[in-house]
Amino acid sequence: LKIKLKKLKKENVSLKEDLKYLNVRIKTSAILYIDEKNFLNILRSVLQEAVNNNIKASFTISKKVNAYKMYIIEIKGEFAPFEFNKFYRFIKNLENIKAVKEITNLNLSKNKNVTFEIKILLWSLK
Repeated sequence: LKIKLKKLKKENVSLKEDLKYLNVRIKTSAILYIDEKNFLNILRSVLQEAVNNNIKASFTISKKVNAYKMYIIEIKGEFAPFEFNKFYRFIKNLENIKAVKEITNLNLSKNKNVTFEIKILLWSLK
């Protein structure tokens, strides 16, 4: 029993070290753990993509905290029909931001210009 106990204690120490390592990796991950500073960097990326693609838009930001922290960015704007390629690049660039978990509610309507609404969801561990 003493040999088994010694072996289990050694294994327990190893597992505790693994747990510490995983906790550090989670806290330093820009994808799994989004703090306010990381969120501002992501928001800066979203805004820069809009500027780069000449998208005129307004942004509404909200945050919900339950089992996860969820950030919601609602974008409403418009573009000229001949600038659809720029809008398409804007959407593709948003999809390439690793912290973006989901893009929902893409609504388009056309009058003189094309108006759109997009909702971007980001979630993080607390």
